[in-house]
This record gives sequence, structure tokens and C-alpha cells, in this order.
Amino acid sequence: MTEIPRNLQTDKLSSYLSGTGLQRVSQGKVRDTWRIDSDSLLPVATDRISIFDFVLNALIPKKGEVLTALTHFWLTKVLYEFNHHLVESGTHPGFNDAWDLREDFLHALPLERCLTVEDMTGKLYPFEMIFRHHIGGSVYKDYLKRRTETAAWFAKMVKIRLAYLHALNQRRGGS
Repeated sequence: MTEIPRNLQTDKLSSYLSGTGLQRVSQGKVRDTWRIDSDSLLPVATDRISIFDFVLNALIPKKGEVLTALTHFWLTKVLYEFNHHLVESGTHPGFNDAWDLREDFLHALPLERCLTVEDMTGKLYPFEMIFRHHIGGSVYKDYLKRRTETAAWFAKMVKIRLAYLHALNQRRGGS
């Protein structure tokens, strides 16, 4: 697991969310995830910088806002025909449920860095795939050791992920 520099592990927002009783369920390289209830999570995009498997001891101002805006844009404007994990606002059409959270009980929630999502625990395979024109980081080191095994594993994971997405889409009434 990637180690996050100690001085970047807690910020004002994480202190605020902890103070409201929310529990942080994971801390990734650039996002922290908080449990809202049994069905919903609150991923918070931070300004941390990661390079492959390393988190730098520095921040890029507004990076979390850009990541959140890009995620919302791609899922609601570009891939709108596909089912996704974002929870839509019940009171603000076209916006995320984070708006409702801020109105209801998280009055200082910075909407530009947060999204409410469906908790997919137990419904997803625990891996991340980043498609680039090259392989880097720990994946590249593993690939050098076991080229054939790694390529076969990767192909298997792609097939599993596509099968999962198809099943999820059908479960939600898609085609």
C-alpha cells in the first residue's frame, strides 16, 4: 500500500468530517472515502500528488476540485447512457446527492471536492486498471518478472470487469 506523508494524512476537511461522526473507510493516494450510511459513501478528492505508487509531500491547489468535476462530467454528460455509481440529488436535478448532504447535516461540505456514490462493496472486484500506452510502476516490475503470467492475468481481469459491467447494467434495467 502506498504511504501517504504524515502531514498530508489529515486536513481541515477530514477533521470536520470526523467531527460530524462520519467514519473514514479508506485513504487512497488522492481520494479519501467516508461512510455516509450502509448504502452510500462520500469520496473526497484531495490535492495530493501521486506518481505511480508514490505520494509526494506536496499539494496541487484545486486538484481535488478538478478531479471531482471531471468525474461528474464524464459520468453524467458523456457516459450518461450507462449505469454508474453516482447518487443523484433528490432536490437538485442534474446534481449529485452531496448537495442534499450539505443542506441536511454537513453544512460546511465543499461540494466541489465531494460526490455521493453507491457503496459497491462486495459488488466489484478489488483491482484498478489504468490504460496507458506504456506500463509503469509496480505493474512494470511484475511484468518484467512474469511477462506471460501477467499478460494472461490482465486479459482475465478485463473479461471479468466487462462481464461485471454487463451484469450491473442488466440488473439496473439496461440492455
